[in-house]
Amino acid sequence: MKKKFKKNPHKRFTSNKELLVGDLFVKETYNRILSDWRGSYFEVLKKNKIKIPSNLFDGDVQNLNEILMLLGIESIGGKYELESQIRFAQKNNSIDKVKAHRFRKKVNSIYDNGRIIIEYHDLVKELDDKIDEVYYQNIVY
Repeated sequence: MKKKFKKNPHKRFTSNKELLVGDLFVKETYNRILSDWRGSYFEVLKKNKIKIPSNLFDGDVQNLNEILMLLGIESIGGKYELESQIRFAQKNNSIDKVKAHRFRKKVNSIYDNGRIIIEYHDLVKELDDKIDEVYYQNIVY
């Protein structure tokens, strides 16, 4: 993946008039660049297989609702994309803190219930893990 900062990268990462090599040694600037790199990677849409249980209609309608919600979430880019949209809506005051919390809780419950299996491609999972590993090893606290 290639990402270019065409216009005013200094405004994005530092308060100086220019982005200089010395700015990379400033903790906040370095962390912003690293976070932006990680965020750009996770914005890439990755398709995952959803394994629908064979006993879908044995239970209640809630099973079907959860599967349909999961299919919808995966179609827009998955859990990470939905969480970033929730954060964006919260920053723009479209939703308040309580609603954002409820949305996140619902999304987490759908992904963590264990009835629906999402099959992640091994290479994508490995790359996701490597991106997180590099990010957390290099972030400056």
